Amino acid sequence: METVSDFRDSYYRETHRYDALGREIEKAEWTRDGSIINRRTYIYSTHLLGNWTRRTEMFSSSAMNEPVEGEVTVRSIDYY
Repeated sequence: METVSDFRDSYYRETHRYDALGREIEKAEWTRDGSIINRRTYIYSTHLLGNWTRRTEMFSSSAMNEPVEGEVTVRSIDYY
């Protein structure tokens, strides 16, 4: 999925990638010339029933040598 806002004085492009299960695995922001500003990749841990219980964000940008761990989301699912 891609969102682009292109105006004379401002530009915004964001892309999203998803895996076969519909989980977002990457979000990236781009400059007008196609250079990447930053990228977030998501790593999921799942439980025995296949639902994700932990999502770790890895953040990188052109100013960084390697990705760093960002936000970690942990969720608990109750089944009835």
